[in-house]
Amino acid sequence: MERLQHNDMALLAGAALFVLILLLWVNRRERLHYEKVALFTPAEKKFLHVLEQALGKEFRVYGKVRIADTILPKRTLSRKKWNRHFFQISSKHFDYVLCDRTSMDPICVIELNDRSHQKKERIKRDQLVEKACRSAKLPLIWIAVQKEYDKRALHHQIKKEITLQTAA
Repeated sequence: MERLQHNDMALLAGAALFVLILLLWVNRRERLHYEKVALFTPAEKKFLHVLEQALGKEFRVYGKVRIADTILPKRTLSRKKWNRHFFQISSKHFDYVLCDRTSMDPICVIELNDRSHQKKERIKRDQLVEKACRSAKLPLIWIAVQKEYDKRALHHQIKKEITLQTAA
């Protein structure tokens, strides 16, 4: 009788080990493989700090905002056209969005231009973004990457562009 219990225990332990190995093997195949990356490039991070200092508490500044979270195709479009327009912007983002501190409505967007904006594909993307912003009456400000930024000049440039583009 004791021998039978020992065999049953060995069989049970073997089955448990088999199930554990099987679960580990299946889980290994389904494991996701992601890694954390920096949200901003060094140039974007530097500009963000300068931008926040230049604007003070006048606006809220958000970075890497998906364009489709800021503007959408007009609801009056046919479903097919709406989907086509939405697809064009859905996987793109703005570098920075300035929002009203109270209403949180977007006031303008800023694109920081580095050498990548000279590539053919990027020029095409930038033209689409510019047309989409113009259509939505959302001021778009292009700022070239610089080694140093003049905070006062940056503040003045942004305020001037918002005023000019909103009036147009």
